[in-house]
Amino acid sequence: MKTLSDKKTIRTYSRNAELIYKRRLQIIKSVERLFGKKGYGQTSTREIAIGALYYYIGSKEDVLQMMVEYQQNLFTRSFSRFMKNSASRSNTDIIIDAFDRLVREMDKRHYFIIFLWREMNYLPATARKVVLTYESNIILEFEKLLQSGCAKGEFKIQNIKLVANDILFASEMWALRRWLLKDFCSIDEYINYETKRILDNILVK
Repeated sequence: MKTLSDKKTIRTYSRNAELIYKRRLQIIKSVERLFGKKGYGQTSTREIAIGALYYYIGSKEDVLQMMVEYQQNLFTRSFSRFMKNSASRSNTDIIIDAFDRLVREMDKRHYFIIFLWREMNYLPATARKVVLTYESNIILEFEKLLQSGCAKGEFKIQNIKLVANDILFASEMWALRRWLLKDFCSIDEYINYETKRILDNILVK
């Protein structure tokens, strides 16, 4: 992935592009839990060091930038593939499956989601832009589905942008609150509950 091995944006002393990628990927995976549990400011460079850390990156800020870009690229590619392969289905079915996919993706990366919500206001401008662009793209995809559903008579919605934002928020909420929700609600139960709530608000009665 370009953002992990781009020497122009992140300093490295190695000339081996494949090795740079592997080492940086190791670093990203190790810091996700640290940043999620302790926060960016409370995590020291010593805690995130893996081997010769400074041989492959320049600073803790570089780690943050790489982690945000890498995680958001994973989300975007996975969601884009799903949307592309779902073009022939009804808008209702696509929304049901897209929401299911989003919640499960958030669950896999819950430490990263917690980190983003906690640290968003303190992220460097470049990292914040990556996050906002990702969220805007996901919301836009849902807006298109909702608009199409309204045009075909599947949905009746007064504020499409609000509903699209609500769908993304509901998917993130599982990752943010799963520490409490999992005591009385499985991820499947959560998905079913939120899917019904969303559809009850938009389906033509």
